[in-house]
Amino acid sequence: MKSFLNYSKKIGTNFFLSQGPGGNTSTKIKNKIYIKKSGMYLENSINKDIFEKVDLAEIRKFYNKNKTNIKYLDSLSIESPIHVLLDEKHVFHYHSISSIIVSAIMEKNTLNKKLMKDGIIPINYLRPGYELASEIIKNTQNKKINSFFLYNHGMVVSGNNLENIYRRINNLELVFKKIINYKQLNNLINKTEIVFDPISNENYIKNPNPKLNFERFNGKYFFPDHAVFLPFNFIKKNKWNGKDKNYITFDDKYLYIKSDLDKASEIYLKVLITICSYIGSNKIYNFISKIDGENLRNSEDEVLRIEINK
Repeated sequence: MKSFLNYSKKIGTNFFLSQGPGGNTSTKIKNKIYIKKSGMYLENSINKDIFEKVDLAEIRKFYNKNKTNIKYLDSLSIESPIHVLLDEKHVFHYHSISSIIVSAIMEKNTLNKKLMKDGIIPINYLRPGYELASEIIKNTQNKKINSFFLYNHGMVVSGNNLENIYRRINNLELVFKKIINYKQLNNLINKTEIVFDPISNENYIKNPNPKLNFERFNGKYFFPDHAVFLPFNFIKKNKWNGKDKNYITFDDKYLYIKSDLDKASEIYLKVLITICSYIGSNKIYNFISKIDGENLRNSEDEVLRIEINK
């Protein structure tokens, strides 16, 4: 268990792989499964009680019987079926920023061929929950380590050896490094900092891509927590009415947001601006639709996560 917690923390403290309360890990020990609770931060794996201990046979029976997004326990993530239904001892689900960018900017057929060549199984976007878990299970190849690329979501890696899983996660990032400019991505992450101005009661970020019209991203969600925590459109500062808080405004110097941001929303704002700035004017092939994003945000589990992180 100690080793599992250490590897969970390693993933949780790597911003490229895990941000805020997103992502979850699990381990099966004898007849029990330990799964990260909904809304908790993986970075707190060691110093806080963030894992729920559940009877493995009972929770498997529950999901095999219900086959819906009804949760076994309110405290558990809606993504628990992935952890429960995969046979491997350890399951690591994480939100790789590079995988999300690759998902957005590459045509699906081309990307799928590359992924499968590298032993990665592509999974089309499905709402997090039982349906997504079922699709992953259907595509299990019964290898020692299974690697799944979730379009517009992140990654799932499962196996029976923690060291091998961690090595696989790092090797997967090397696959994405061949597609995107990691140095550019790292620079964007480092310089995308949120500052709060108490005089204007406004959060602002120095615009990392002044020539970019951020309005091109409206109606497109790039990852589930974008839809859940930041359901805002972009609008040019000179077009904004100055009152509606449900916008991220921008000019060639800064991006601004009036809404009161909790810690999770601040983190995801940083991720969103990083992703948008990297994509720039590149063609966008894959994203979560507005209606799918709204349905996810209004789901019982996501409403709970929003409340937990206020």
